[in-house]
Amino acid sequence: MFKPLGLLKTIPCPEHVSVLDGNSLPPPFCPFSHSASVKFERIVSSSEVPPPVKRSPYQPVSILKNDQVSGLKNDQVSGLKNAQVSGLKRRIDSSIHPTSAKSSTSTSSSLSIDSSAQAGKKRRISSSPASTYTSAASSFSLARASPSPSSKVKRTEEDEGGWSVVDIKPPTLKFSDHPKTSSITLSQRQAGLKSFHSYFSQLYSPLLRQDKLPLLKTLAQRLSNQNALEQEEEVFKNASKFSYKNSCLTCLVSLKRRDAGVLIELVEQCHRVWLRERGTGEVGQVEAKLKRMIQDCSQVGTVSQVERKRASEKAKQEGRLTREGLARRGFLCPKGDLVKFDYLVEVPDSWGEGGEERDCKGQVKECERCSSTFMVGGEADPTGGSQTIPQDPKACRYHWGKKRWEKSTTTKSRAQAWNCCGRLVEESTGDGEEACCLGPHVFKEESTRDLHKREGFITTERLEELMKERNESTCHQEIVAMDCELSYTTSGMSLTRLTLVGEDGEVLLDELVRCKADIIDYNTRWSGINEEDYRQKAILDLVDVRKAMARFVNRDTILIGHGLENDLRAVRLVHTNVVDTALLYKHPKGYPFRMSLKELSWRYLGKIIQSSGEWVGHSSKEDACMALELVRHKFVDEKTCSSTTSEEEGKKSVGVGVETKVPATTATHGMV
Repeated sequence: MFKPLGLLKTIPCPEHVSVLDGNSLPPPFCPFSHSASVKFERIVSSSEVPPPVKRSPYQPVSILKNDQVSGLKNDQVSGLKNAQVSGLKRRIDSSIHPTSAKSSTSTSSSLSIDSSAQAGKKRRISSSPASTYTSAASSFSLARASPSPSSKVKRTEEDEGGWSVVDIKPPTLKFSDHPKTSSITLSQRQAGLKSFHSYFSQLYSPLLRQDKLPLLKTLAQRLSNQNALEQEEEVFKNASKFSYKNSCLTCLVSLKRRDAGVLIELVEQCHRVWLRERGTGEVGQVEAKLKRMIQDCSQVGTVSQVERKRASEKAKQEGRLTREGLARRGFLCPKGDLVKFDYLVEVPDSWGEGGEERDCKGQVKECERCSSTFMVGGEADPTGGSQTIPQDPKACRYHWGKKRWEKSTTTKSRAQAWNCCGRLVEESTGDGEEACCLGPHVFKEESTRDLHKREGFITTERLEELMKERNESTCHQEIVAMDCELSYTTSGMSLTRLTLVGEDGEVLLDELVRCKADIIDYNTRWSGINEEDYRQKAILDLVDVRKAMARFVNRDTILIGHGLENDLRAVRLVHTNVVDTALLYKHPKGYPFRMSLKELSWRYLGKIIQSSGEWVGHSSKEDACMALELVRHKFVDEKTCSSTTSEEEGKKSVGVGVETKVPATTATHGMV
């Protein structure tokens, strides 16, 4: 109610001896001094203690009489006088004058021993130099001159890795961080910052006490400072001079209501991850994972950050995809319509095991880019030799883009133009001189029978049986998003990268695949694979990567993708439980027209993908995640959905007459 004047701070506490000995904490509202330098350590007889010295109320320090000074040496007397003078003037800090504390300590000890024959009562005396021959005021001043035992213990605990809330200093605000025109003073902000730091330190105490795992302690200390600064900044921006204090109190109440049990469970999880992965992976990766776990915790962060995390978690729970939910909402493509959409539903027995023709070397094919014919693997030697002439790497002249109808700049009519270079199609002479790209001749096979000759198809059921026969460990998922990247080889288009993503967005499998046939063109603009990465990282072939895929995918797993029939052909896999976003989001014109993944992501998710450029290409991980998010978006926002191909339902789901300008789609060979 009233502000304390501190008149009793210079008097040592007479009742709390255990507090002075460091065995317990001081009471919260005790007006006396609890400095460790004035604590009582030993009991001696009154013969060892000089008689008490009386002083007038105007004397801050007692003056020794002549009979008390007798028996002391000259250096001891001078030391006492110096101590009395220093007590009269000001309190001496031991960090500034450490020699004064040492001299006063030796003087007081000698005084106690030489004066032992002058008194007959027993009393407690202090080891502090001032408590023997000075008053309480000088005792307090000289106690500040010598380092207290409690401060030494505190520094020792800090050196040994111990923790205490007192040891963590709150951050400070500088004058440069505070606007001069603000009605809220800097001292008010600093007080609020100190309160926030104290509450965050108490909240993160389960992390701060982890001496066995110093990383958690370091992260918690940084989070305490960072979150305190961020929280104070949020309050300062949204509060006025009159509402600042109440806003701080509201945030403090919100911090106090947080569940500390979640942080205790988080500490246990971090310890398990550390023990499990510290010997298998790099230390930096494990530490990054622990840091991500702490930052993603729903109880870590400022008030607004925690609210966003909770809202995201709630939306994630509402949009959680399950096998039953997708089937109930009609997202699965009907098995009767799979053949219509070019899916392979079974492998005829007449086809055999497949793989009898690994490549097409020596065969004449039509180039997919320029439509000219060429011989795969090089031309035959015209002189009749057995060796072949290698193919010219710049024999093909082509446009990598598509034809688009655009308004002509010279006439008012519309004309077709290539979206890669902007040249008009009607200006083409047929010899490829106007083409914007040079490369080797390539081809593509789309017939499932021809693909089976290169590498045999296998059903998911058969792949699951092979895993059981070999006693391979599995971790089958209900929902898996899938995307593949392909390159041009002597056997057509072959799989060079496979990516699987779980329902939660975590990557399950991401591998470069080594082709059995020779690569003609890595197709970097679309696949994102270059020669250097392929030679260093491509280890598994198609058979091995299918075994790795079988660890997560079985016959009941729902595969999600865009143009998924192309991905299943590349893997040579027969699977019927699919959700294809190319069919889920109907084109306004109906089938066989399809909207590209790039267009769907921009229109419904507001995200731009596949824009890395010529030398980076697409990312199969990004495409798989976007297909998964598109399914989640439709699952949450739309109540009903059907996978039929009727144009009327396509208009209802997409909306005819609503055109959105998006970046030009650069799709090829079904990889969009």
